[in-house]
Amino acid sequence: MTFFQPLLIALALLTRIPVPEKYFPSKTDTALLQKSVLWYPVVGLILAGGISLIPLLLANQLPSLLTAALTVVIWVLLTGALHLDGLSDCVDASYAGHKNPDVIDTVLKDPHTGTMGIVAICLTLIVKVCLLHALLGSQTLVISGLFIALMWSRFLAVVYILVTPYARETGASAGLRIKGYRYFIIIMGLVLVVSTVFVTTLAIVLALVSTLGLWLLWWRHQWIKKIGGYTGDCVGALIEIAELVTLLVAVLVL
Repeated sequence: MTFFQPLLIALALLTRIPVPEKYFPSKTDTALLQKSVLWYPVVGLILAGGISLIPLLLANQLPSLLTAALTVVIWVLLTGALHLDGLSDCVDASYAGHKNPDVIDTVLKDPHTGTMGIVAICLTLIVKVCLLHALLGSQTLVISGLFIALMWSRFLAVVYILVTPYARETGASAGLRIKGYRYFIIIMGLVLVVSTVFVTTLAIVLALVSTLGLWLLWWRHQWIKKIGGYTGDCVGALIEIAELVTLLVAVLVL
């Protein structure tokens, strides 16, 4: 169980899957928190396994648009809308700080959601439903798309945390520094590339690496410029958009 404790912590941080409280580390146990980041792609794998049951069981029973919508509903429920919350906070902070950068961090910490954040959530969910609907012509395509989107987006979050400084001295993500695991992360990326080639095509992998790489570089640059690094909200927003980008690549290439 000690080996899997970081995975349980990652599940508790990234999902609403119940995890016994006895497996949570103390706030000072940074070693376990750091190791939990390395399990993020596995959390994506677990989520994909649960979410893909909806198209697998209902694709032939319900209209494809309704199946896509129900798939997104389960997606949101399993993740607790955590990453959507990060996206809305980042969008609100960006708009509020357009003319006054000093308020960006204040808006990020504000628990309330502004108009632009709500718009961002709505548009993200609409596009996600449309992309899944486009893939539902084949159960194999939609399930492959889900697994790729959920695993690659969380791997991208691992890379983002590795190469980006944390913007605050304290906070929920302050202990997630993983500089000592860079070679393990490179190996993890290679395994993900090989497994993706195995279930799809080399064209998909090349498209994913290039588009997600550009997205990561742009997102990293924006928040280093705005607040000097990343916060938990930035990680959540990165994951949400990475999921959309990955599904879009699947629609265009598969």
